[in-house]
Amino acid sequence: MRKIVPFIIGLSFMVLFVSGDGSAATFRAGPNALVPASETLDDNLYAAGETVVVDGEIYGDAVLAGWEVRIDGMVSNDLAAGGQKILINGNVEDDLRVGGANIQINGKVMGDVLVGGRTLTISDGSWIGNDLIFGAENAFIGGVLGGKVLGGGENITISGEVKGDVKLEAENIILTPTAEIKGDFSYKSLVEAEIQSGAQIHGTVTYLPMEEEEEVVFEGIRKMFPILRILVSVGIIVLGIVIFAIFPQRTRAITDTLRSAPWKSLGLGAAFLVGAPIATAILCFTVIGIPLGGILLLGYMLILSVGIIYLGLLLGRWLLKLIRGEEPSTKGSLILAIIIGLVILVAVVNIPYLCFVGIIYALFGPGALILNFIRGTREAREEVSV
Repeated sequence: MRKIVPFIIGLSFMVLFVSGDGSAATFRAGPNALVPASETLDDNLYAAGETVVVDGEIYGDAVLAGWEVRIDGMVSNDLAAGGQKILINGNVEDDLRVGGANIQINGKVMGDVLVGGRTLTISDGSWIGNDLIFGAENAFIGGVLGGKVLGGGENITISGEVKGDVKLEAENIILTPTAEIKGDFSYKSLVEAEIQSGAQIHGTVTYLPMEEEEEVVFEGIRKMFPILRILVSVGIIVLGIVIFAIFPQRTRAITDTLRSAPWKSLGLGAAFLVGAPIATAILCFTVIGIPLGGILLLGYMLILSVGIIYLGLLLGRWLLKLIRGEEPSTKGSLILAIIIGLVILVAVVNIPYLCFVGIIYALFGPGALILNFIRGTREAREEVSV
């Protein structure tokens, strides 16, 4: 396990922090992380907060996470972002990778676009240079897309121009009168796509009916979500108690790191959240890398699950100190603190419209875990050198 953890962390951060041109890095974290219009950064940007806004110019990569992420300026290289609401109004000169609840692209992206979210909107005035790959409950695709489109969801509407092939899988698909597909159009759906008068398809059209059994399976999975949510919530609380019982000193050390360096923990947690899936995807493109990709994915889920435990312990310790007037120190009181803190965090995560706030704040825990690991490794090396 001690060898796997540095591999997971190292590979994830190699994807994020090592750029092709050897640029430096700028870190920004806080309630509002801002790059004003008057500022130009000549290195990579890593930012996290409730609101992250880039009005200036970033000559490097950008990795951003927050409740709202907005790009009004320019990013010269790749942009990776996660948040409840993501707005791309400016220009991204290379690839765009985003995940969140509501994603809207109004500007220009020169490279590929990879999107996962609840609602995806690509406005009529937008421009994407290469391929669009997406998964969304509702997708509205306008503008000009220079490559192919590959996506899936429940409801997909195309109103823009696609210069390549289009391949979709959804319950309902609509092509508006302004839609134009210059390549082939193939799709899988419960019913045939609604191709409105005026829509143009230059290539061949292939329709594959979606079996009713598939829709029944999807509906069954949706109904299982509340039960799974309860089981996962209880599992996290039980896992927190077990981890503290086995590693009490390490658990307290990580929560102390979280209390002393909260914003650095948030920044590292956000970078890990974005970097690990990208690293997993890169590994899975090779046959040799598939097993390593599986290990990385498991480690990613483990660190996220364990990370929220430390935030729960810190919250519980603070509440017990507030109530009792003294810091909990006994094993029993610390276990009570874990239970109280995790119950609150789990409740926040499960509240509609507040769920993403809980997820963002839960990044503090994984960041503190990573930061504590980095500090421990550094101290061990210093002791050996002495």
